[in-house]
Amino acid sequence: LNAQYQENARLKGDLHRRQSSDAGVERLRTELLSIKEQLQGHEQTIDILVEEKSGLQAKLMRQNVTIEEKTNECQELMRRLQASSQKIRQLEMAMDEAHTDLQQQKQNCESGEKVSSSLQASLEALRTENEDLTHQISELTNKLKAQGNASAN
Repeated sequence: LNAQYQENARLKGDLHRRQSSDAGVERLRTELLSIKEQLQGHEQTIDILVEEKSGLQAKLMRQNVTIEEKTNECQELMRRLQASSQKIRQLEMAMDEAHTDLQQQKQNCESGEKVSSSLQASLEALRTENEDLTHQISELTNKLKAQGNASAN
């Protein structure tokens, strides 16, 4: 009886261990399913992230091309701006020279007008003097003629 009792206890222990083991296996199966589901979720997330990465890389490449184009465009605009600035400086210098020449011509013109006015006044004075001298010569000629006629008589 004792042997049967021990055998019964041993069998109960085996049964208990198997039930515990089955519960552990079931628990492991549940955990494994949960982990598989998580893994599938992570795989989907990775797939989405890879797609996004590819899209972002393509977008980055397009933006780099655009940046390159805009950089070249800016450099061209800077060259044109520098050329325009140089042309403006040259035109300003030419305008300053033209202004200086104009001022000089105005001064020369004013000086010429003064000289012309002075010469005009001198001419008028000489005409007047010429008329006076012509008149005096006429008078003297008439006096000489009159004296010549008076001497001849």
